[in-house]
Amino acid sequence: MALKWGVLSAAILLPGAASAVEIETDASAVLALSALDEDGAANAAGALFSVGVSAEVSHLFENGVELGAALGVRLDDDNDARPGFAGRLGDCAPGLADCASLGGPAAGLAPQSPTTGLSSFGAPLDAGPYGAIEAGYIYVKSGWGEGSVGRDIGAAVRLDARAPSVFAAASALSPSLDPTGANIVRARNDVSGVAPKATYLTPRIIGFRFGVSYTPSAEGRGVDWNTRSAGAGVAAAEIEDVFEAAASFSRRFRESGTRLRVGATASFGRDGSRFAEYGDYRAYGLGLELERDAWRLGGRWLTSNNAWDAGSGDYQAFEIGVVREFEDWSLGVEYGAADDDLLKLSGQALTVGASKKINESVDIAIGYMFADADAPNLSAVGRTHEIARNQGLMVELSVRK
Repeated sequence: MALKWGVLSAAILLPGAASAVEIETDASAVLALSALDEDGAANAAGALFSVGVSAEVSHLFENGVELGAALGVRLDDDNDARPGFAGRLGDCAPGLADCASLGGPAAGLAPQSPTTGLSSFGAPLDAGPYGAIEAGYIYVKSGWGEGSVGRDIGAAVRLDARAPSVFAAASALSPSLDPTGANIVRARNDVSGVAPKATYLTPRIIGFRFGVSYTPSAEGRGVDWNTRSAGAGVAAAEIEDVFEAAASFSRRFRESGTRLRVGATASFGRDGSRFAEYGDYRAYGLGLELERDAWRLGGRWLTSNNAWDAGSGDYQAFEIGVVREFEDWSLGVEYGAADDDLLKLSGQALTVGASKKINESVDIAIGYMFADADAPNLSAVGRTHEIARNQGLMVELSVRK
């Protein structure tokens, strides 16, 4: 989403060698405008935006080792009711007959999914625009791989594979901006979010690359993923000691012109909350990307136990997308579905759209967006309770500098 503002090189004197420092700065902005029909408790948002800036400083030594540091900040105005994909989704409240089966770990409390950050009832969030440091780390690259320490995403996100989209932020699939307010599809294996961590990635050898990360505490607060979003009336897990492992395979077959990328991820964490119903966290993901000529196809699948030990609390989601490019135009369709046994919710999301490259810095996309969330067999008579069903048109403008 970002193009370089510029690259500056300056000669500096180091012990025994003359070397250069390279500075790269990026900036991007996304504006999503939508006109959606609302049906249910989830509130749609007519105008959302995201603005980010980042800088990276690096130095390449004569022996081939690169030392660098990165800093990035971003400001988002996501859906007020559920910023960072988290918040309350639904119209249930303790004591309502249709919500009796959604009882939380303690009387009057609702469980929160650590995989999505969502809860079925509890006090609604109203965060409004807020910003966060999305990157703040130092790194070392060499022939032995890459190591980094600081505030960053983990190995599971860096090495996964995912579905393509014509939208920069307001996608139907693990969206960073959600105009519908009803999307529960998040197949991104990222329980630790943007938090202080240590990561190591091997070099790519014969198409294969491996990585591991360790995060002492997953209580991070980013704009795409806010793991500290539990409000009043919500009981949340407190995931600690998160270990991530990931494997990636990438290869371009010259005979056919096809590019293949596969990613497999795993996350494990320990719960430190006071609620006995929560336990150790585990999640596994698998993704696939294919490119050939003007076609791009991809998908991603995630399964998680939601760190829930008191019965069935699993979360499963899949995402799939296909994009066809025509010179400056791209046409695409994406679909995702999810089931959350902990929150007793199921949902799906769909986007059909087209984007046009105006110039090297500006893209505009327009499309139809749909998302719904249901609580199957919520009542004693076995009927499905529709929590939200929001759909309509959206226009997204993205700018890079």
